[in-house]
Amino acid sequence: MAGSARRAARLTLALACAAAALATAQPSVTTPDFNGVALGASEAQWRAAFPSFACAASADRVLSDRACTFDARRQGPAAGAGLTLAGVSVDEATATFVGDRLVQIAVHYTPADAERLTDALAARFGAPRVRTTSVINRRGTTIPNVVARWSLAGGTVENRHFGATLDRATLTMSVPDYLSVVQRRQLESVKSAPPP
Repeated sequence: MAGSARRAARLTLALACAAAALATAQPSVTTPDFNGVALGASEAQWRAAFPSFACAASADRVLSDRACTFDARRQGPAAGAGLTLAGVSVDEATATFVGDRLVQIAVHYTPADAERLTDALAARFGAPRVRTTSVINRRGTTIPNVVARWSLAGGTVENRHFGATLDRATLTMSVPDYLSVVQRRQLESVKSAPPP
């Protein structure tokens, strides 16, 4: 009996050490943020942090109530001089609000920086779930598109080597319930529409 008690004690100690090592190896960040402004923040908090973003009522009321946008090409270098995320220059960004709650951030940047941003996000959020999809260019050539995804308690982060076009990489951060919010708003929109 003494031998099995020692084995159990060694096993318990080994499991405790493994759990401690795992806990220290996992990053503690659970809510995604854009340069310090976390998902769930108010529009006022966003505007205070990023005065170069233009905020207005959303064109698509199903997706959001308000949106704050930044476009380095339209606003010029002085408007958002040095707007970066983890050292990567941001070309365009949109912060989406439902009510007064930041529910999604979409960032577009140069695909050449996709791996560097993925590495920075992995250092912050831990190892992502990675999958490879395909993108076909105008000549019909299939190009691999690496998609890294983190599912965190406070939201989802997804980094795509190629976004909607081959000249832009896309990072999105969304609160966990954003899809259900959009689905509910879409259903309400259909119910309130006048009959044909």
